[in-house]
Amino acid sequence: MDTARLDYFSYNDKSKTPNINHFIKDTGAIAFENAITPAPWTIPSHVSLFTGKYPSEHGSIDYGFKIDKKKPFLPNLFSQSGYFTVGITSNSLLTSSSDFDYGFDKYICTWNLFQDIKEHYRSMKTIKNKGLKGLFEVSGSIIKNKPVRNLANIIYRKWYSVQKNSTKSSIRTKDIAIDQIVKSNKNGENLFLFLNFMQPHMNYNPPAFAKEKFVSKDYNQPYQSPIEFYSGLYEDEKIKYFRELYQSEIFTLDQILGEIIDKISELNLMDDSAIILVSDHGEHIGDHSHISHYFSVYNELINVPLIVKFPNEFQKKISLNSSKDIVPTHSLFNTLLEFIEQKKYKTDVGSLFDNSKNFAISELFMPSEYSYFIEECKRLSSGEFIVEDFILNGFQNQQAIISNNLKYIVKEKGNNELYDFYADPNETNNLISSNRPDYNSFVDGVFPHVSIYDNAIKRGQMSEKLMRRMRSLGYY
Repeated sequence: MDTARLDYFSYNDKSKTPNINHFIKDTGAIAFENAITPAPWTIPSHVSLFTGKYPSEHGSIDYGFKIDKKKPFLPNLFSQSGYFTVGITSNSLLTSSSDFDYGFDKYICTWNLFQDIKEHYRSMKTIKNKGLKGLFEVSGSIIKNKPVRNLANIIYRKWYSVQKNSTKSSIRTKDIAIDQIVKSNKNGENLFLFLNFMQPHMNYNPPAFAKEKFVSKDYNQPYQSPIEFYSGLYEDEKIKYFRELYQSEIFTLDQILGEIIDKISELNLMDDSAIILVSDHGEHIGDHSHISHYFSVYNELINVPLIVKFPNEFQKKISLNSSKDIVPTHSLFNTLLEFIEQKKYKTDVGSLFDNSKNFAISELFMPSEYSYFIEECKRLSSGEFIVEDFILNGFQNQQAIISNNLKYIVKEKGNNELYDFYADPNETNNLISSNRPDYNSFVDGVFPHVSIYDNAIKRGQMSEKLMRRMRSLGYY
């Protein structure tokens, strides 16, 4: 579930996610309330899920990343263990161009009509950023790689835009997934199935049946602009509208997931199946003066849904308290290794079976392309946009460290923050200057982890492209 934040799910409120709630009640699935993603955006979060490593360890922290095929990668480990591995994604950042299909026997990008070509990575961005040179680069790639099918994919992508309407893509993902589940069951093969749904990712454009349920006043605005938000162009009523659209998107995804769950039950596969519902990161919708998922490690972005249902012999091994314990979502890597008896590849992040640390980290390295925010916001805001405030408010590398009841946010610019994780989930009371001994000792205790993060920056894992661009604009 791409961009799904926890507080828009209610496991006791059937009006929001009735099918997920029924799944939990009917199967005994466990819903964790304090699941923490290792990064607040797609690329580093997904790579962490499949490697069991933090972003500062695996290094996939920017656009143009490549999977390191020399390192353990979860789909490949399952493939080597005899599973038929299938990936279905609606997110254009997770493509074969970045080798994210490594270890999958079948990998399907739902925005493409044909899957048997090596498409250029982010072709429109390449043309926009490089101009005529980028156009020649993309054109050359198309000519070399089955040009007719490549062009058909481009046309299909325009008609079938995931960004404009993620519901179409979610339905296609669901249909392909159900067909694969039925086929694998018929063939008697063990199936590792990874599904990436873009809902509820911006743009929020849910179908009418969902909007009617949650939207109080329809402004008929299927497009939302982070640039316009940071330029101060959205009033409170519009933010309220976006929140209602977002809830509508989650309701729509719940209906689609319900069909997949129903098919698994219909085929009598539920008891023997391991099913995990998890989000890669959350979403800001006006919270902390942010929108989308660019510039923070606040709870709206890193506290995500995590629901697991395992076969009984594994389910009973889960030792964590679902309402209290802090669970790094990439501990799923270690957890799933036990299903294929590949413990030798386990990382030190723990698992759902033996995580006694009650500890998690979430890291944000600013991606290289984000400098355009400052340029565009300055253009739209008629001089009212204060760059220095924008940088302090989030446009900087940062890391959240959560241990027991405290959450420490350390930032590159030094405007650090400290919160009571349980008592202050909305992070409204910054304790950084309280001088209480228990807070001071906590901060002292997490500095080894901060130094690991700092060393990652010094190793050059932060984007030099971004830093050069920012310096050219007169910042940093």
